[in-house]
Amino acid sequence: MGIIDVNGELGRMFGSIGLSIKQPNAIVEFSESTNMVIEGEYQERVKNTAERILGHFRIDELCQIKVLQTIPSHVGLGSGTQLELAIALGLSELFNFKAPINHLSEILGRGSVSGIGTAAFEIGGFIVDGGKSTDEERKNNAPPIMVRHEFPEDWFMVVGLPGIKKGISGKDECRAFEKLPSAPTELVGKMCRLLLMKMIPALLEHDISRFGSAFTDFQIMTGETFSSVQGGKFAGGPVSETVKFLLDEGAYGAGQSSWGPTVYGLVEGKAEAKKLFEKVQNFLDSNFGGYAFYTQADNSGAEVLVEES
Repeated sequence: MGIIDVNGELGRMFGSIGLSIKQPNAIVEFSESTNMVIEGEYQERVKNTAERILGHFRIDELCQIKVLQTIPSHVGLGSGTQLELAIALGLSELFNFKAPINHLSEILGRGSVSGIGTAAFEIGGFIVDGGKSTDEERKNNAPPIMVRHEFPEDWFMVVGLPGIKKGISGKDECRAFEKLPSAPTELVGKMCRLLLMKMIPALLEHDISRFGSAFTDFQIMTGETFSSVQGGKFAGGPVSETVKFLLDEGAYGAGQSSWGPTVYGLVEGKAEAKKLFEKVQNFLDSNFGGYAFYTQADNSGAEVLVEES
């Protein structure tokens, strides 16, 4: 939902707001094996992730890893973090080394900017993290989670993925963050005030109108911070037009997820979500291609199911 502070003069950088959603999902199956067998999508990434985790904990046993379902990659839905943490957690359960999620995330180098992906995986819900320390000794520490609250079950997100080029990722993302100009102190102050005095209270009071208004404004301010590297307040015309369409068609709030092109709008109730989803899908079909769906928040985080042999 946005980055809080691209300034750093108080000793912390970034800080972020995010929401865990029920779909799409990364689903990975693990079983014991005499050989290392990897099946499904992203086999090279899965192999590298497994080797890093098993090597770190000095485990020489082998297993079968089957990727059953993945999240679309490089569109702003946190696919890399969720898949890698799913692999790490699955291995920790299979081989019983029970490492904390934060530790697994650090081993894999996740959360170099935002702690939202790791926290969403572990605990779900609406999350605010405190950013990375600028102190040399602490800069590699995971961002602390300052707020975690359950998101109302009757609040739905209508999500749209315009059929355009994918968002920034990998080395390009690192370079983009390096090029970011420092945000004006006054803008960061406004964002913090908006978060603390409007968005969070609205969530606690179940006020969807004020919450939606707050995160829409927050998205615009985030866009001002990132406009120099993404070409505007949103990642291109189709993204901006889809956000506007969501708001015009009754969403309480709308914005761009991460670097895009995924956009989302907030509505109340399943019937309204279905109605807006159909409108968004028609809008995408008529303009840019792509697809839409609607979903609730995930308030529980990753789930481990164990089948007894």
